[in-house]
Amino acid sequence: MIAASSSAAPLPDGGVDSDSLLGGVTLNPLVPILGPLQRHLGRVLIYERAVQRVLLWEDGMVTAWLCVSLAVCTVLLALVPWGVVLHYGLRALGGLALGPHMHLVGRWLERRKAKARREEEEYAAANRAGREAILKVHRVRIGDEARKKVTAAAKRHAGRSASERQVAAFLNDDSRFNLAVVPTRTSGRHKHRSEPDPSRSRAYPLPAAAAPPTISPHEASMQMGH
Repeated sequence: MIAASSSAAPLPDGGVDSDSLLGGVTLNPLVPILGPLQRHLGRVLIYERAVQRVLLWEDGMVTAWLCVSLAVCTVLLALVPWGVVLHYGLRALGGLALGPHMHLVGRWLERRKAKARREEEEYAAANRAGREAILKVHRVRIGDEARKKVTAAAKRHAGRSASERQVAAFLNDDSRFNLAVVPTRTSGRHKHRSEPDPSRSRAYPLPAAAAPPTISPHEASMQMGH
């Protein structure tokens, strides 16, 4: 991506010469990363500026309705018997969060653990053919789950407007607007690991002459001690 250079000639009135902006260009390697972030930031700023206009009294109509709503809520909340509400409300909330239904949740989790443990034992006790059959069933199940997710995503995509689909197609077709690695919270969420490119990266066995001598753990500990 080519962006305008910041070395523009200042004008006497404090402005910037547009000719110098058009003349100076520079390469910005962060465009593929900062481009999507800038779009998301623009959407967030719409709501942030709306709140700012309300708090700074720049939007008189909305701010007036906010003040009226707060006044009405103040009167209503003053009439609520908060002691009774908190006493029975917290009891009801505790019953809903930690009630008898948690016993059923615990039994469901125990059944899942027992099923996983049983599948691991069956796989460990099976021969080579049996393990291949187990893995085949596992791959079919994963494929069915993936197809269901793709079908659900296609239904959501079909429900969007034509303009939204055109914008999404434009952003997906241009690699500059897509991250090479999708950020996630933890590395454990990565389901598809990167694979080496044989045309660019190869691993060769170390020749026997260049291999380090093999020593016992006792000799290694003695050398580290010295």
